[in-house]
Amino acid sequence: MEAIHSKDISIDETRELSTISNSEEVSKIIEWVHGIREEATKESCLAELSRKRESFSDLAIYIWYSPGIVSCL
Repeated sequence: MEAIHSKDISIDETRELSTISNSEEVSKIIEWVHGIREEATKESCLAELSRKRESFSDLAIYIWYSPGIVSCL
């Protein structure tokens, strides 16, 4: 497999990769937020979300506007 150098990737491709990684990150965060509702996954989801709280500025908004999450906390 050939190594990719930073000069080999265009700015548009970099933005596209960033968008893909951001959407994947948001998907995982939404999954963890919804996992708080289930007793079996609550603790692990809270641990993952606490690791992401500094890097994901909209976390509080996702938690507040997700039905039933605040009452589970």
